[in-house]
Amino acid sequence: MEIRIQSPRTSYNIGEAIRVEVALRNTASEPLTLPRLTDPYGPQPYFVIQGPSFRKPYRFHWRGKAPAGSPPPLDVGDVAPGQYLTETLTLPSTLALFEPGAHELYATYEWSGTVVESNRISFKMEALGPPVFRVVGRTPLFSEVGIQALSVNGQALYLASFSEDRPDLGETSFDGVSQLTSIEPGATDFFAPWCQTAEIGVIGPRFGWRTGNAITVAGFRKLPQRLEMAFTPRIHGPSLMGANGDIDLLVTDAAGTMLALVRFPNVNYDQSPAPARLVWEKNVQAPITDFTSTINPKGARFAVLRQGNSVRLLTWDDNGPKLETPMAVEGKPVTAVGPALHLSVSGVVRASILTADPANARKVTITEITWQGGGPPHAKTEPSFELQSGIRSGTIAYSMSAVESPRRGWFFVLDSHRVQNSHSEGKAYITKRVVLLPPQLLVMSHVTYDLEVHKKPELNMIEGGAD
Repeated sequence: MEIRIQSPRTSYNIGEAIRVEVALRNTASEPLTLPRLTDPYGPQPYFVIQGPSFRKPYRFHWRGKAPAGSPPPLDVGDVAPGQYLTETLTLPSTLALFEPGAHELYATYEWSGTVVESNRISFKMEALGPPVFRVVGRTPLFSEVGIQALSVNGQALYLASFSEDRPDLGETSFDGVSQLTSIEPGATDFFAPWCQTAEIGVIGPRFGWRTGNAITVAGFRKLPQRLEMAFTPRIHGPSLMGANGDIDLLVTDAAGTMLALVRFPNVNYDQSPAPARLVWEKNVQAPITDFTSTINPKGARFAVLRQGNSVRLLTWDDNGPKLETPMAVEGKPVTAVGPALHLSVSGVVRASILTADPANARKVTITEITWQGGGPPHAKTEPSFELQSGIRSGTIAYSMSAVESPRRGWFFVLDSHRVQNSHSEGKAYITKRVVLLPPQLLVMSHVTYDLEVHKKPELNMIEGGAD
């Protein structure tokens, strides 16, 4: 018997699934009865790996853990002399390949007391490029779906996946990255959707970017849809994905005086997509400096616009937008931190805006504005607090689920390169992790996480509580 292995690629990003093609050949003169290599009770093969992640040779079963006990294999068959048993195996996600560099791998197979070794192959683990992540919003969020984020690396988009193993304790795990689609040179302004539904199925999240005046949306086995605009669009927040899979995106022009809605219809796997289109556009008098939008499980959609020192609620349909009366907010807007928005199932809208004392830019406060039942907005200004230095980038975020009493968290990266968050008791601190710009906060049912990078992407708990 002899065994040979090869991998279709010579390099992988850290966290990406590694596939190995295994061929087991019967070199005897008689047929051999062997279990399929993917049989759940198959005792073989094993792999041995060595490299920067494993300074000493590390031996492991290809599933990560050998079958417990000694149940017989379920799927066996005869392999004639000179014939092969072949399979493509995926190395276990529990394999801690988090150090970049070249790694050597070989397989072993034991049969009738004899162990045969395969040829050696080498592949390189590469660190993810400059970290660009965008969290996928789920309304509601089901634990079976997990936590997902768009990851940009080189000329490709990846989906990073996480599991919240113990929501009550804030225990999470990184499940790896998988390639979604390639992107064109010059792509920028990446965005991920806020989704009306979290059900598993073909209506999965699609992601987008801007190249010049064009906006493109694509996903896993979802062919790109490209829309060329008459102006250079500015993308301020997430796109919104309805239960039917259509993706809506609000954009402005560079001056903020034009507001437009563009739509990317749902597309099935590997099918030619329907064309994206401009649904409407609207001139606004006061320039829009920033905004964000959201969707709830019933499909209601809202956006909150920041126009100078004022905040404005926006609703819309296919005929156009409806702009509520602007509401002035005290203080100087902090442009490095965008507005936060939450929409409950019952339709209560909450927005939070960060402002600074005009006489002291490091003295900041958060004002929450609530719209409920068609009545006038209600504003509540929190006590001010002082930062160690100015804000380089920051995020305020509400509970991801459309609960009636949402929690709220914030995370700021300061000009001093320290960080400060809603649970650091007013103190700035140094972190060895790479904090994303802007920070990607997830306010879950019990715990608030910040998506950071430390050799691999990870969810770092910053506070606990309960919705």
